[in-house]
Amino acid sequence: MRKPTGTASMRLDPHVWGVLEDRGVSVSPIAPAAPLNGPLPGVKFSMGSGEVNPTGNGEASFPGGIRLENDEGAFIELTHPRGTIPHGRVDFAVKTSNGNSAQRVQAFEYSLVNTLEVAPLELSFAIHDTQLKATQDFADLIADVLDVAAVDAGDVFAIASAEFGLKKA
Repeated sequence: MRKPTGTASMRLDPHVWGVLEDRGVSVSPIAPAAPLNGPLPGVKFSMGSGEVNPTGNGEASFPGGIRLENDEGAFIELTHPRGTIPHGRVDFAVKTSNGNSAQRVQAFEYSLVNTLEVAPLELSFAIHDTQLKATQDFADLIADVLDVAAVDAGDVFAIASAEFGLKKA
């Protein structure tokens, strides 16, 4: 049986973006993710795979990622996000300018209680405007690598949405 495929978007919270921008931090996609248009930076993930059972429990993952880089060249690359549904986390493979790479870091926590729509007979699901809240590990990573106190654990870092379903043959 085929798994549903889908897309997702993640746009930075306005407050977080204001702090990052003031400190000279840029945000860019890592292919195959693409930039989102609009006043706030973000990325669109495509080619995702995911699955949710009839009770709403599942997971989703994507290739590509997001890069945060300051004007001194220090960077954090977050790639290959994996998320759990409906309550859960998003973890990423991490590569940094200070040599940390290939480890996975849980960057965000979230609740989808009010934002998850599941259509089990169609094998589809959607997530709308979900707040991705920074974990302590992610907040520490930003502070340590980019030398920016942009977010504390529990603060909203970004807003995410996703849609998954089986493609019609």
